[in-house]
Amino acid sequence: MGRNQSAPRRQQPGVSRSVSQRQQPGAGRSVSQQPQAGSGRSVSQRPQAGSGRSMSQGPQTAAGRGPQRGSRGRWSNRMAILGITVVVFLLGAVVHFRSDAMRRKELDYQLREEQLDKQVKQEESRALELEEYRVYVQTKQYIEEVAKQKLGLVKPGEILLKPNPK
Repeated sequence: MGRNQSAPRRQQPGVSRSVSQRQQPGAGRSVSQQPQAGSGRSVSQRPQAGSGRSMSQGPQTAAGRGPQRGSRGRWSNRMAILGITVVVFLLGAVVHFRSDAMRRKELDYQLREEQLDKQVKQEESRALELEEYRVYVQTKQYIEEVAKQKLGLVKPGEILLKPNPK
């Protein structure tokens, strides 16, 4: 006929047991699988058939989640998180101070640029004045002025009056 409903099913390797089977050490075992009084092993020492875990993976907790971490594991995790936090904080501080220094440099450069623009405008206006003076120097009026003031020359029919030095 079919399978007997009261007989336990065999677990395949790699498939974990359900929670109810883990919590009840004798559940799902036949009489021949129960620990015998004289075997010297308790149920917790015997490897569970079909659990998919080997003995080399370490001791299991009551809930089957793997080895418990001691206070050293928690402490090292906290220190690692603290170290990472400090590094991130220091990087943020460095970036902040560097950006502040860059803003100050940018302001200095803007002031320098404004000063240079003002200087360029002054030099351009001076260049225009010099060009006008160059054109004026080439006129007859300038030549007559220089001849009268520096050389003391006069036009025919002009009288030159000089003040007496005292």
